[in-house]
Amino acid sequence: TVTDTPESLTRASSPVATLSSLPDEASHSRILKLLRVLHKLNVKVAEGHKGLVAVPESGFINNKLTAKLSRQLEEPMIVASSCLPEWAMDLPLHFPFLFPFSTRFSFLQSTSFGYARLILKWQSQNRGQDTSRRDDNLGFLGRLQRQKVRISRKHIIESAFKVFELYGSSSSILEVEYFDEAGTGLGPTLEFYSLVSREFCRRDLKIWRDADSTHPGQYVHHPTGLFPEPIALAAVAGGGDIAEKKAKVFKIIGQFIAKAMLDSRIIDMNFNKVFLKLILGVEVPLSIETLSVSL
Repeated sequence: TVTDTPESLTRASSPVATLSSLPDEASHSRILKLLRVLHKLNVKVAEGHKGLVAVPESGFINNKLTAKLSRQLEEPMIVASSCLPEWAMDLPLHFPFLFPFSTRFSFLQSTSFGYARLILKWQSQNRGQDTSRRDDNLGFLGRLQRQKVRISRKHIIESAFKVFELYGSSSSILEVEYFDEAGTGLGPTLEFYSLVSREFCRRDLKIWRDADSTHPGQYVHHPTGLFPEPIALAAVAGGGDIAEKKAKVFKIIGQFIAKAMLDSRIIDMNFNKVFLKLILGVEVPLSIETLSVSL
């Protein structure tokens, strides 16, 4: 992918890194850091402090910066060749609240989904407009292979495990069809993602905390979102298969979500907010409030 470089990975994983585009002595750097602190406080107010009114997320969005970043992302060759200005990489990664979701998602697609998908995204955005012959030739640079798989509808979860074990790390577009069924193409593929999303919430997988085990049905009851079920320390220390099997399921789920994002497929998995913060490395306060949200 475009951003799989040591420099970009360091920027993405270290929110307190020294940014060359934002020197500490610059006044705008201090303003941005202050805004980040205020935004964190505002999120805490919005998530749990009763009696206090939080500022809408739109209040932190900077329209001028959003327009400048959007113009930068409209040039696929600049993005693909890693020639974006440093501020265009630093601000979305470390100060994402400055941009609306649509711009942040466009940034993610442009910088993290690989060269071929970047070209295809640019072509789809410009389809129907007058393009030069040089632009038309970009289609040869954005070709993606399609990986077709045939699975059993009766064993959908087992098939999903096998598919992502084999093709989870592949950059090709995944297409699904079912045994003894004539349908092929986008329809069965979208159905596959929808069905597997639900199957990953099954109780017999024993990976999610169940808010009410007496609730009818074969799927976990999760009014606050899916949160991993704790594993006993004895099971981990003993080197048993339980922890290893659960870790494998979560790895498959991660590959499933990543593939859905790459191929622009809609899935329905409602994760707990605290769980998502832990995944993203966001600091989560150890409080009764946090515990009540994760239960």
